[in-house]
Amino acid sequence: MGFATPIRNWFGPAGALRTAVRDRLLGADSPWGSFIMEEVERIVERNWSGPVWLLLVLDEWIRQNRARVAW
Repeated sequence: MGFATPIRNWFGPAGALRTAVRDRLLGADSPWGSFIMEEVERIVERNWSGPVWLLLVLDEWIRQNRARVAW
């Protein structure tokens, strides 16, 4: 059986991981190109918890597979 995760509590305006998420997704070593950076920032700032989680998972995949991904 699945279980609910407190994503909103983690990534929301008062979330404990809010700063870490911003640093990870919008930092200088972010894999997102400038063409998508504004959209990523918009999603993070609007506190869309579900999409933020998806971006974090995709971000991790890109970082682990950067050598194989041809952008």
